[in-house]
Amino acid sequence: MHALEKYRSAVASMLQDHRFDELDCLADLLRSSKARFAGGMWKLHIFYWGLEAPFQHATENDWKSHLQTLQLWVSANPASVTARIAQAEAHLNYAWAARGDGFGDTVSDNGWRLFRERTAETRKILEKAATLKTRCPEWYVAMESVALAQGWNSAEAHAPVEQTLSSEPQYYYVYRLYADYLQPKWYGDEGESENFVSTIANRVGGEKGDELYFQVGSYLVCDCPNQHQLDHLSWPRLQKGFAGLEKEHGASLTNLNLLALMAVKMKDPVVADRAFRRIGDQWSQATWKNQSHFDSSKTWAAQVAPGMAAENSIENEAEANLQSPDGPGYQAARKSLRVCFNRAARALAPMRSLS
Repeated sequence: MHALEKYRSAVASMLQDHRFDELDCLADLLRSSKARFAGGMWKLHIFYWGLEAPFQHATENDWKSHLQTLQLWVSANPASVTARIAQAEAHLNYAWAARGDGFGDTVSDNGWRLFRERTAETRKILEKAATLKTRCPEWYVAMESVALAQGWNSAEAHAPVEQTLSSEPQYYYVYRLYADYLQPKWYGDEGESENFVSTIANRVGGEKGDELYFQVGSYLVCDCPNQHQLDHLSWPRLQKGFAGLEKEHGASLTNLNLLALMAVKMKDPVVADRAFRRIGDQWSQATWKNQSHFDSSKTWAAQVAPGMAAENSIENEAEANLQSPDGPGYQAARKSLRVCFNRAARALAPMRSLS
């Protein structure tokens, strides 16, 4: 469960120790090998995750020290695209630290000023990085983040998506950010982000497209009330993408937790229970936020799944019978049983209301 965090921590330690040449060497290796963690997460993206901000609740001094260290790296290795991108992503996180994560009307005038200044600096750093010889797919992630922060128009914000499709189509983090950009809380309309998930998956196509559908679609799902993204996503295709990722890249507790949460939201206790059994007690705080929600969801799935599985089995058997030569007879019998069931339900309804 903590493999990604440990990797991130190791990279952060390398930066703190000023091991700049080793960081450049490692990034070059990750770009060329396209190495993944179990479940399909790119090691290159987690590498940058370890460089984007000081750990935990950073003070202003922590931020200044972090940014100074990144500047030392840029100065020591001016041709390093890795150092520039790490510096840019840190500046953007520094901008969000000034703004805060509340609604716009809660941000102070000074917070907005710092946010705009630091975001503009981020873009300048990325534009400088684009002139270097080495190309890195994380550059498009960083620029897509700037697009959201600066409120670019849709055509401009879509450009990093097309560039990623041309250079590294499986680097799905860019698509996640653009899907987020298209949500109603930012710059899109209801259902627009979910339509994009289908579009990008269809453009890639095949099993890879299904895998992208899970990787991008799951990013839109959160453990929060009144969340409707799954209403516009294909639950069967999300499951298919999960299965494809597991087959190609191995089992991942991160993906299993996401699948379980989606199954709970889709009211599919059978899939949820299957995932919870595999998760055991290794729940993801990033996915569930707190253990009480994980535990209650797990209990619900365990209680409801057996009955639902039996019902599904009966329905599948009935459907198979309908496709047989005796299908018309089964159809008539099923209609008759439904009539009887409905009559019984109506007759019992008053009794239920009295009980």
